[in-house]
Amino acid sequence: MVKHCPWPEHDGVRPDGSAGHRSRSHAAPRASASADHCAARSTAASVAARAVAAAAACAWLAASAARTCSAAPAGLAAPTLAPLGAAVLGVAWRPPTSPNGPADSLVYKLAPSGDGSGRVLLTGSRLTSFAWQHLEPYTRYAAVVTACVADTCGVSGGLRCTASGPGSGLTAEAPPQGMLAPAVAVLGPHAAAVRWQPPARANSAAAGLAYRLLRNGAVVYRGPLLEYSDDGLAPGEAYAYRVAASNAAGEAMGPEAPAVVTFLAAPQVPPPPTHTHARALFPSTKWRHPPPGVG
Repeated sequence: MVKHCPWPEHDGVRPDGSAGHRSRSHAAPRASASADHCAARSTAASVAARAVAAAAACAWLAASAARTCSAAPAGLAAPTLAPLGAAVLGVAWRPPTSPNGPADSLVYKLAPSGDGSGRVLLTGSRLTSFAWQHLEPYTRYAAVVTACVADTCGVSGGLRCTASGPGSGLTAEAPPQGMLAPAVAVLGPHAAAVRWQPPARANSAAAGLAYRLLRNGAVVYRGPLLEYSDDGLAPGEAYAYRVAASNAAGEAMGPEAPAVVTFLAAPQVPPPPTHTHARALFPSTKWRHPPPGVG
């Protein structure tokens, strides 16, 4: 069923040809006029619809032109690493100077550099510092930070990332570790030679190490050397030695070496005897005994 365009009835003829104020003889011309009017209104509606569609397309194109796709962040400096203790480094970094994407989508990843472990220390947003713990004393470590933004023109959930150069830092000194007992060799009744090795871990610059040598609990040497000749010992006595290594952070005492006994002294040769004549006919001979404790 065809719907007619609405037509005013003031002229006496309806679009369906029914009589109004005028006779049916005028129905045909009025029907033709009605068709023309409907066609005109349809054309106007079509033009209006095309105008609305064109305006929407123009708005979409303008928005597309104004929107640029995100890119990897630029201007990301290497992180700084500073000692917070013998086993902790404080790591800090700055946001990239050009995020090249939504700033609120920035995500950071912190990882060691150069150790080949592939570990990730931290992943998160709005963080620009980290306490790197459980490290070795007086050891250099390096790390890199990666900054990422959301990929506004790619697959949903994609990221655009860039990595900084490596930053490095040295943990603080700690007392030496792994000091061993010295080696002791008896040289005679009155001397012994004592030698020792540096600690397994100096935990500081090697030039900063100093040693104390103790004999039976008393200090007999202080200095940087690794050997000492201990003179002035008593024959046949037992002596025990131990060494302590120290640096600016503290001292580590090594274990005591097994006690050694110096040699006995050789007996002294008594002087030749002297002869006295108490009586001419009965001479007597006297000699001197060696000092006590010899032989």
